[in-house]
Amino acid sequence: MTSLRSIGVATITVSAAALALTAATVVPVGATSEPPSSTATTTTPPPTVPPFTAGPTTSTTTVVTAPGQTTTTVAPSPAAGLLVLPDEPLGPEAMEVVNALYEARELLVVAQMDPDAPGLDQDLDAAYARSGQARGLMEALREELREGGLRVYPNPNSQWSLKIESVEFFHEPYQRSQIVACYVDTLVLYEPGGGPDGSDVIVNDEPVATLAEFTLIPEEGRWQLWHNRRISEELMGATRCAG
Repeated sequence: MTSLRSIGVATITVSAAALALTAATVVPVGATSEPPSSTATTTTPPPTVPPFTAGPTTSTTTVVTAPGQTTTTVAPSPAAGLLVLPDEPLGPEAMEVVNALYEARELLVVAQMDPDAPGLDQDLDAAYARSGQARGLMEALREELREGGLRVYPNPNSQWSLKIESVEFFHEPYQRSQIVACYVDTLVLYEPGGGPDGSDVIVNDEPVATLAEFTLIPEEGRWQLWHNRRISEELMGATRCAG
C-alpha cells in the first residue's frame, strides 16, 4: 500500500509517491529543473475491508542487505525497511550519502505512522534540508494525514525497500550528490476508527515500485535530502522496478 494513494477522504487524495517523490512528468536522470509542486486529486473512496490493529510508531534502526557485501541487521524497528546496495562496493563518502537518504526515507515512514510523533520535527531538521522541496513535500504530507485522519503501518509480510542503483557527486553549479534508487512502498494505509463499529479500516494495501532520483546537499555538517523526483512511471502492485 501506498500511502495516501487514491483515497477520497474530504479533499485529500495524494499518493505517498506523489508527495514523497513528486508526481511530476518523468524527467531524465541528472536533469536540474526546479522542483515541481505537489498536486491533489479526488477519487471514489475504496471499499471497506476487515479491520486490523496498528503497530507502534517509533523507529531508529536500519536494515541493510547487499549482494557481495556484508549484511548488517540491527534490532527490528516498526518503520525499518531494506537498504539494498549495488554489487560493486561503495566508498565511504558514497555510503555516508546513502545512509543519509535511507534515514530520510525511514523518517517518511515514521511521519506517516504518526505525523506528530515525539521528536519527529528535530529528526526531520537533521535529515532534510529545511529550504528543500523534499521537506516541503514532507510537511504537506503530514498535514494531509492530519486533516484526513489517516495513518499507515508497515506491512508485516513485506518491508518497504530502497535499492540503490547509482551514486554520483557534483560540484557545479553547487555541491550535491544524486542517487538513483528503486523505492518500493509496501505500507498499509488505514483510517483509525473508520469502521461502523469504530474499528480501524484498511484504505489501501497495494505495493508500488518507483525509480527515482534523490538529490542530497551538505548542510549543517551532514548530507541532507533536498529534492526527489520520479524518473519512471509508478508500477502498481509491483515489488521491484522494471529492468
